[in-house]
Amino acid sequence: MGGVVVARRVVARVVVAVAGTVAVGVAVNQVLNGGVWNWWALGVSATVAVTFESVTRWLDHREEALAAPALPPVSPRRLQMVTLDGVSRGALASDYGLIARVTPAVPLEEVKARPGLKNVPVQTREFVGRDRDMADLENALTGPGPVVVAVVHGLGGVGKSTLAARYAISQALEQRSSPVWWITAEGPSEIQNGLASLAVALQSEVAGMELEELADRAVLWLDSHNDWLLVLDNVADPSHIAPLLARVGSGQAPTGNGSRRIIVTSRLAEGWARIGAQELRLDVLSEQQAVDLLFRIARPVHVAEDWEGVEELVRELGCLPLAIDQAAAYLHQMKRTPRAYLESLAGNSSSMYGKVAEGADAQRTIARVWRITLDQLTDEFPLTGHLLRMLAWWAPEAIPLTLLDPVTKTMPNQPMPAGPVSSRIWRLGMGLIRTGERMGDWADSRGTTFNWSIVSALTDALGLETALGKLAAFNMITLGRDTVTVHRLVQAVARTPDPQDPNRAAADIDKARAQATRLMIYALPGNVDDPATWPVMRTVFPHIDALNNHTSADTESIGLLCNRVGNFLRGQGAHNRAITYLNRSLTITERLHGPHHDEALTTRSNIALAHQEAGDYQRALPMLQQVLDESSQQRGSAHEATLACLNNLALAYQDVGDHERAIPLFEQAVAGSVNEDHSNTLIFRANLASSYQTVGDERAIPLAEQNLAEAVQRLGGDNVITLSCQIILGMLYESAGDYGRAIPLQEQNHADCARVLGSDHPLSLASCRSLASSLHAFGDYTRAASLQEQNHADYQRVLGRDHPLALIACNNLARSYESTGDLGRAVHLYEQTLTDSLRVLGENHRITVKVRSNLERVQTA
Repeated sequence: MGGVVVARRVVARVVVAVAGTVAVGVAVNQVLNGGVWNWWALGVSATVAVTFESVTRWLDHREEALAAPALPPVSPRRLQMVTLDGVSRGALASDYGLIARVTPAVPLEEVKARPGLKNVPVQTREFVGRDRDMADLENALTGPGPVVVAVVHGLGGVGKSTLAARYAISQALEQRSSPVWWITAEGPSEIQNGLASLAVALQSEVAGMELEELADRAVLWLDSHNDWLLVLDNVADPSHIAPLLARVGSGQAPTGNGSRRIIVTSRLAEGWARIGAQELRLDVLSEQQAVDLLFRIARPVHVAEDWEGVEELVRELGCLPLAIDQAAAYLHQMKRTPRAYLESLAGNSSSMYGKVAEGADAQRTIARVWRITLDQLTDEFPLTGHLLRMLAWWAPEAIPLTLLDPVTKTMPNQPMPAGPVSSRIWRLGMGLIRTGERMGDWADSRGTTFNWSIVSALTDALGLETALGKLAAFNMITLGRDTVTVHRLVQAVARTPDPQDPNRAAADIDKARAQATRLMIYALPGNVDDPATWPVMRTVFPHIDALNNHTSADTESIGLLCNRVGNFLRGQGAHNRAITYLNRSLTITERLHGPHHDEALTTRSNIALAHQEAGDYQRALPMLQQVLDESSQQRGSAHEATLACLNNLALAYQDVGDHERAIPLFEQAVAGSVNEDHSNTLIFRANLASSYQTVGDERAIPLAEQNLAEAVQRLGGDNVITLSCQIILGMLYESAGDYGRAIPLQEQNHADCARVLGSDHPLSLASCRSLASSLHAFGDYTRAASLQEQNHADYQRVLGRDHPLALIACNNLARSYESTGDLGRAVHLYEQTLTDSLRVLGENHRITVKVRSNLERVQTA
């Protein structure tokens, strides 16, 4: 290499000498001969000489540099700033390496953070309803220890980063901390990058160091200084930050009273106690706060006109800040109203959940944010995705964990049938005693058994527990001791198909809906008229209601579910809702099996009864007659279902006072059932005796006495039908003015019902009401009022204030107050009952008419 260099230098010198000689010779020749100057030749010669000299010197310098000790090559991760003589000189580098090494001029422990040093990202301009959370965060960060760590966790989109940023900015503005440093901490590499940036911000001359060395310097600086605030945003796992926390708190605490604080935000709810962190769970906004946030961002021009439906919209969005922000920005940009946005959600929810306003971050939509979490969960444990899609079909409130038990077992895939036609005993209450109560037998109305297909268990108990735990750990659900709750917007997104999201494939969502429906069916008790089953029904009903509202699929399972719930609602006095459910069940049954199927006929009968119980006889009577005609034609006139239809039509005619039609129908039902089902015969005969009494027919009491004796003989004294027949006979004695037999019989019946059925059973309540009525008619107002006060309270507690039987009990109590001369309380109760009856039953219902008449009588007295 040395010989080559020498030869190159000799050649260069010869070229320069020749060029120079040529240039001088040309000049002398022109002067001596008196010729014209040849300027071009002179210029070329001079240029050649200068160029070769410059090249020679550059080559000499390069060889010297190559001969020097080698420096590390330029790293793409290294910031190209260097220090020469202790002064930052900027970026001095070539293709062959750095020209100078980095040497910090100030020792690390003497480096001071300049006041106001921060890098907090810009957050939304609006910040609503987090005063309490800000105070909680401040309190969490004032705890003891060399380093105080507070973790803010919650559902994606709930505003964790916004809360942390607001707090961090306030600390910087008040100059309580410096630096206030924000690190996007989704993984170890991001944490290292953020720490390296902090090191450079503290001491710019170290920028040329390796990334690992920079991050290490930042940790050492944090461990040796006070008055700083570090924000680790969107941490995925506590183990990612555990080494950092161990190091910044390992050294000797600096002198002074300064603070060293770290805020962590995460969707993860578990594992923070192991690193000694204070935990804060961030919840959604209140409805009013959500409205306020929507208003501030959307900025409607005409509030009265443009703001209709806003409360409904924020409820639909679950008061989730990210969803509110997303919707409000879209409303502002598109000049749309909350009502229009709701309509778009209903019609095209998949698109709306991913839609943002122009200029907004497309990665910060609710659909995108939750997809990231679900991708992580399903990759690790696929059952979490299916479980969340199942829970999405139920209500956004406490879901009993027992509803999920069947997923760990092999289950039948076919639903139970709707069951036989029901009939009632007159005057004992709506739907209290019905014929054919075999809903628990798992057989159809013709007595044939279904051929069950089998659905394999999804997982075992441990797998279910693991899946729930993982979903709860990432705040996708909230686990209680016995319940699980899912945010309504998480549910809405999870059950909305999106071909771009593998967690929301249409086929998977349909499968989850079918599973959720089957689970609801298995949760239903066999006899929804049994008061012992009502707590279960009232617990699961909100979830059945949500499932019914969310799905448009007309499957056999949905049809059965609607039928069962419709009949339950009938018994609860919610007639309009019952009719809605039963109508959907009928539509599904007719589509799947045709209009003449037994279950379609049964459902039409139950719809007619619901109209009757609601006091809508204009609809009920034609429907009951049509059902009777169809049943006679399809099943035969002697079929038990046809006889039940006869009884029900007769009761409807009796309700409207048309006894000329009612009595022959009752007689026909009794005659047809004598050789069939004795329990039906007893019910039909009791109704016939009551009808006889209404028209003054002397056959009434002997028929009722015979009926009770036969019931005791066939069924025993403690049977529910026997007790019902006993109540009817006592009422007939009272109607005849025979209080000597009426009151003792009613007292015995009241005691027997409470002993056999419990004091809260509807028949026990009816027995109490009947006894109080007899005492009132006899003139024992004090004892009657005492019983009616208890009866009124029990009806409201057991059936609810709006149940028609509770309204009757309230009217009866007002009548007792009226009879005792306490007109003030009587008027108050009559007014209250009339208001409730108008609201629940309407102005033309017979209960409303009766209460209004009583109130007018007292007011005019």
